[in-house]
Amino acid sequence: MPSHALKRSTLLALCACVLVAQSMVAAINLLIPQLASSPLHPSPTEILWTVDAYVIAFAGLLVPAGALGDRYGRKGALLTGLALFAAGAATSAFAPDPAVLIAGRGISGAGAALITPATMSILVHLAGPRHRAQAMASWTLALGLGGLAGNLGGGLVGQFLTWRALFGAMVPLAALLALAVALTTPRTDRSPHGNPDPLGTLLLTSGLVAVLFGIIEGPGHGWDSPRILGAFGAG
Repeated sequence: MPSHALKRSTLLALCACVLVAQSMVAAINLLIPQLASSPLHPSPTEILWTVDAYVIAFAGLLVPAGALGDRYGRKGALLTGLALFAAGAATSAFAPDPAVLIAGRGISGAGAALITPATMSILVHLAGPRHRAQAMASWTLALGLGGLAGNLGGGLVGQFLTWRALFGAMVPLAALLALAVALTTPRTDRSPHGNPDPLGTLLLTSGLVAVLFGIIEGPGHGWDSPRILGAFGAG
């Protein structure tokens, strides 16, 4: 596609998507005291899983999610990611117990894994060689501002609202972003080289989960317990 295919509205919509996805890495950190004293009564271990479930899914699925977008359509992958992000946020917002909250965080992380590479691929494809550097600079800035936005949003929610409001707000926000993407972002050519690797995805994600399980559960079970040593060995 020619470089003029990248409109400012498209650039803003895509950068907003990656900013919101990145913000949820940091936002929960400032709400840990409120979450710990909530009626869910999560244990310290469950709080750690709540924080890390998003990051595990995000990091473990990032590369295969990018391959899926290249293979089957980047815009479709982005919209699917926003839908998963919203579904996970809704699950977390209405979670009746810590296990559901952790599951919701993982679902949102999977959505973020689809969002991030899809936004970058679309920008690279639409910008063309001439404007690619400027487009990637904007994308990188949005990625960096996501952490700042997450800290700011988490702090405001902790000051004036409850932790459930943070997740609840993500649902309409993701819907607005999906509408913006649908209206402003054209479909790009698919790549025949984007081959998903299910086995590699399983190994990567399982390894991350196993190592993190050993780190989080180690103090409770004992660092020399067979379960923890087995988790580290598997990782």
